[in-house]
Amino acid sequence: QTVILIVLTAFVILFCLVIALSMNITARKRSDRKYREIFNASTDMIFIHDAKTGAILDVNQSILDMFGIDKKTALKSTIADFSANKPPFTIENVTAKIKAAVENGPRTFEWQGKKENGSLFWAEVTLIPSKIGNKDRVIAVTRDITERIKTQEMIIQSEKMISVGGLAAGMAHEINNPLAGIIQNS
Repeated sequence: QTVILIVLTAFVILFCLVIALSMNITARKRSDRKYREIFNASTDMIFIHDAKTGAILDVNQSILDMFGIDKKTALKSTIADFSANKPPFTIENVTAKIKAAVENGPRTFEWQGKKENGSLFWAEVTLIPSKIGNKDRVIAVTRDITERIKTQEMIIQSEKMISVGGLAAGMAHEINNPLAGIIQNS
């Protein structure tokens, strides 16, 4: 009877452990699923990098849509594959920015990216140092700002044209004053 009681007690303890572990795994899966939903719902592109190497560890759906690639390809890529790769948009420059973010906190800057088809676009990148799973990571939140840059360039062009127009009007006025005097005297 004592042996049966010990075996039954051990079985109950083992059963409780299995239930507790499965509840913990279920809760972790739910938490991971919520994280994935939030991560992929963002319209901003999100890269997760290793803080030491800059390697791409994870990407959200917006990146896959923007660059027209699948997740497997994205995770095999380097930052250079997503950049214009001409100074100052080089792998060395972005690696330095990642290091600065890790050492000094979040950084925001403009960057020129390159899509899979080779076309270039402007992006605003915010690098945020983070600990994920007790490991140093950098989250790069990236937003396409090509339209904003084009609008700014159009405004600058318009302001230049307004200045040229004002200058031309001023010159015409300065020419007309002496000309009016000459015409009046003749």
